Amino acid sequence: MDFSASGAYFPIEYRGLSESGAGLHIFPQTVFTDEEYAAVCRAARTVDTYTNTTGSGEFMSIFAERPENGSPLEETVMQLVHALSRVSGIQKVIVNDGSRTPEEEAVWRSIAASFPEQEADEPDWDTALGIRGLPLNYPAHAVCIDGENFTFDICFAGGKVSKQQADAVRSVLHEYDFGLTDDEYAGEIDITSDGRNVTVYLDMGNADVRDEDSVIHSILLALNSVQGIEKVIING
Repeated sequence: MDFSASGAYFPIEYRGLSESGAGLHIFPQTVFTDEEYAAVCRAARTVDTYTNTTGSGEFMSIFAERPENGSPLEETVMQLVHALSRVSGIQKVIVNDGSRTPEEEAVWRSIAASFPEQEADEPDWDTALGIRGLPLNYPAHAVCIDGENFTFDICFAGGKVSKQQADAVRSVLHEYDFGLTDDEYAGEIDITSDGRNVTVYLDMGNADVRDEDSVIHSILLALNSVQGIEKVIING
């Protein structure tokens, strides 16, 4: 395919299409911000045959099915590329048959290397909790799920946390949205620091939560605004 007329400011590598559809794999210049992640999702939805968007702050993928009306799949790909050209922060896009690219595999290996405590035979809690799809400015990993209680160990660069950083965590989590109405019990949250990490303890017992994952997501997304976070480990 020739993308010279697409208006894209980023390079595009074409690796073929499949009979069922096309995949566009989008890599950020650094890490996608919340706004850029949302903008990619909005851009994808402007194309009729768009199916879904997955990914994280490190990369995103769009899949579009082959149009049922018989129009060329290449036309759909060009529409998506044109829509993406209005989104900032994109380093490059790879177009292929929808399969995971070696570049994406390298990203996941790099993220996994940040968490040596992960056992090879453990369940993939990151996928189960929807963490992989969040636009985070830092790597996050869930070691396990332990009933209704969650701990978030927030590790900072240099292996130590300043009072200002600990206070910043307390500030951003003080009034975040649990997704609850005013008359619902919102669970309990406790934030402590030992000088090396900040630990957030979340007790969801008896909480009337419509979507438990949304509470976890809210905490992780709120931490995007805290500077210096190296990684977050859930239930480590």
